[in-house]
Amino acid sequence: MLIDNYLNALNDTNRLFFKEIDDYLQRHDYKLKIEAIKSGTRFTYTCNKNRRAIANFVIEENKFQLHLYADNISSYTDFVQSLPKNILSVLQKGGKCKRLIDADACNPKCIMGYDYLLDNMRYQKCRYLNFKFLLINHEYNAFIERLIKHECIAREAAFLL
Repeated sequence: MLIDNYLNALNDTNRLFFKEIDDYLQRHDYKLKIEAIKSGTRFTYTCNKNRRAIANFVIEENKFQLHLYADNISSYTDFVQSLPKNILSVLQKGGKCKRLIDADACNPKCIMGYDYLLDNMRYQKCRYLNFKFLLINHEYNAFIERLIKHECIAREAAFLL
């Protein structure tokens, strides 16, 4: 399998985790694009229906990172509230979306970021600067996988509207 050639840098746990996510997303009509980047390989999963990315995985020499595009996070905040504190902290920190605050403050071609509530606090986060997870703590992989699946399900529901 072609993808296996790129996964050699991962340990067995992360390799299995990646393959499970890959299988799930491809079964749900997401196209995989693999590209070499400056220091490793990027795997981008894009929805065939609207060509918007749901996730980028980056494998570098000593790093395995996920950038989740959680466009529908406001529709599954009950689940998000149940996540471990370390994962929640990733969702709470990071840059604000300039365009959500002032529509003229960012590039007009920019897809707006995310506006959601967690613990009764409003967050307006940039789509491109946030939701980046270093996948080094294997005990959180199951939570990250469920987070990706919640986003996937929310996107499918949005297409049905």
